[in-house]
Amino acid sequence: NALQLTTFIATNYAFCNIKSEKEKGLLKVTAKENNIGSTKKSLKVSFEEENKEKQEDFEVNYNSNYFLDGLQKINNENIKINFTTVSKPIFISSPNDTSFVYLLMPLNR
Repeated sequence: NALQLTTFIATNYAFCNIKSEKEKGLLKVTAKENNIGSTKKSLKVSFEEENKEKQEDFEVNYNSNYFLDGLQKINNENIKINFTTVSKPIFISSPNDTSFVYLLMPLNR
C-alpha cells in the first residue's frame, strides 16, 4: 500500500525514496510532488545481514511503478528484498518460493 500511494503522488516521475532505519527496524517510503503534496509511510521490517559489521542505513530511489510490478507478482504476504549497495540492483522474491526473482535497478540521483 505504501508504494501504491507513491504512484498517486509522484504522477510525473513515479519515483519513491526508500530509506532504512535498521536500529528501529523500519523502511521509510516517501514520494513528493511539488504541485500535489507528499506521502511518507514507515514499514516495520526485519533486516538480516550476512556480515553483522555492515549495519549502515541506506537511502535510494526507485521507480515506484516498476517496484509495484515486482511486488504484484509475488503471491505471499511476506516478501524478501536483497539489497547490496545503493548503486546496485535489488532482488525481490518470496521467502517461501525461489522460482521467481524480480530484479529492480535504482534510479540515478
